[in-house]
Amino acid sequence: MIKVLETEGELKAAEILRKIGGFSEPVKELAYGLFLVCEKKGWAEEGLAYNHLISSWTSISDKAQYANQTSEETKKAIKDKSQKNLMDYDK
Repeated sequence: MIKVLETEGELKAAEILRKIGGFSEPVKELAYGLFLVCEKKGWAEEGLAYNHLISSWTSISDKAQYANQTSEETKKAIKDKSQKNLMDYDK
């Protein structure tokens, strides 16, 4: 997720977050824990990537949630439209 965030941005990272669903909180906690390890060991450069993910988390999470809502709305609209079309054939 860090690599995608750094190379492709928050929107692509949000796609990953959306796919992992219920595991999002453990992923966030892991990133924070790894950041703390880096900080303790003095690995500043490595810690920056974890810090970037953590500091971007709210924005990434918002984008993932929006994508989920949009996806559900789109699925419903397609289903409603297909059912309407089928009902037109019954006439």
